[in-house]
Amino acid sequence: MDRKQEILSGHITIGSVEADNSDTLAMFLEELIAEHPQVHFNIFSSTSDVIMEQLDKGLLDVALLLEPVSTKNYEKITLPRQEKWGILISKESFLANKSQITMEELTGIPLLCSPRYEIQKMMQSLTTEFDQEKLNIVGTFNLILNDL
Repeated sequence: MDRKQEILSGHITIGSVEADNSDTLAMFLEELIAEHPQVHFNIFSSTSDVIMEQLDKGLLDVALLLEPVSTKNYEKITLPRQEKWGILISKESFLANKSQITMEELTGIPLLCSPRYEIQKMMQSLTTEFDQEKLNIVGTFNLILNDL
């Protein structure tokens, strides 16, 4: 057996949010197990809040998170692509062909939003007080890809 394979073996538990950089994680894991076949892993998908709680309790070894999150207690590596926040809408929506949407254009439209405090705070920072009163948040979700 190769010395490199002997040194690195075991089980890694990874927490991951839904993110564009998830494929970066997949490529990293593919390379890792190709070089170290004795390494096995489990991916736990959830929201940043749940993943941070699991990480704090020592139940996860590593996590893929989206800002805004506090990383003051952890080592941080920034992945190659900048994540973008967006809106998931029907192809038939009048907003579907726009390259950019303003908060004003969302006025009155029923919206689903993350329940995370940090996300709510980020949305508020993008709006004026007037816009906040007119946003029609009708519900929340924790993992949007599960809700499609």
